[in-house]
Amino acid sequence: SVMSRVFFRDKQGEVRGPFTERQIQEWYRKGWFESNFPFYFTDSVDNVTESSKGFTLDEMRSINGIGCPFIELSKEESMSRRREKRLREIEEEISSAREKCVQILKLSNRLEEVERIIEV
Repeated sequence: SVMSRVFFRDKQGEVRGPFTERQIQEWYRKGWFESNFPFYFTDSVDNVTESSKGFTLDEMRSINGIGCPFIELSKEESMSRRREKRLREIEEEISSAREKCVQILKLSNRLEEVERIIEV
């Protein structure tokens, strides 16, 4: 199979590419990309249309980290799996935070009760 290449849409809406993930990563380190630029991982520029859903730099950073957002992103399905995994992690973090909020609320209510008893 043909290795996937990276394309991106610039500020003027022009599709640029193909580039290797390594080239894109080097330019990223130099700060050349804006966070809302859409990137496309495909083997042909013909697959990048006006309706194509790219991945923004922010999306890739949230999945792969700030240091190497373009590493190992040669297939959109891989990206989708990573996104789903990250979503599950976030859902677990939210659930844990909710539990902590409930505990804090209970402690706060108990503290109010104690304060009322002390005032009497």
